[in-house]
Amino acid sequence: MVDPKQVLDSQLTSYDHFFDRDDFIQILNKLATPIWQFGHTSYPPNSKEYQVCSKFWKAELDDDIFFSEHLLNKIQEKTKQSFSLIHVYANGHTHGLDGTFHQDDYETDGRTFLLYANPEWRNEWGGGTQFYTDNGELRHILFSPNRAILFPGIVYHSAAPTTKLFNDLRVTVAWKLKLK
Repeated sequence: MVDPKQVLDSQLTSYDHFFDRDDFIQILNKLATPIWQFGHTSYPPNSKEYQVCSKFWKAELDDDIFFSEHLLNKIQEKTKQSFSLIHVYANGHTHGLDGTFHQDDYETDGRTFLLYANPEWRNEWGGGTQFYTDNGELRHILFSPNRAILFPGIVYHSAAPTTKLFNDLRVTVAWKLKLK
């Protein structure tokens, strides 16, 4: 079995200003509609980890072809990789709804493409993404509007907490993918 910590440094890629202006505005507009539900966790209800997970907001996007086809095609073009889509959804965290370290996939061909989807952000609000590195240390990617991260799904990661200075919803869009 592959050690998920050992693949991070060589396979984590961060992209600033990933989507063009029009696509990013459309993402923000779609996520501003009443599509959100509370109660999502990083682990399924039948797992032992479920009891210690914090719950957060989620918006299902699989049926929206803008996310599942149009933006997926842009992701494949810009990353120069070919993927099969497993699932696409948005996550929402407020202050106090900290993430739980988890894996998105247990196979080496699984990938997560994560987009930071707030129109503005200040570093003092926290809220990035944290990853375990191959030497057991944490690597932190700062939240920045329209920044995207592509990483292997087997890598343990979590949403970094937002500070009490942030009084809104920290939004990310996650595409769960398989390499073709």
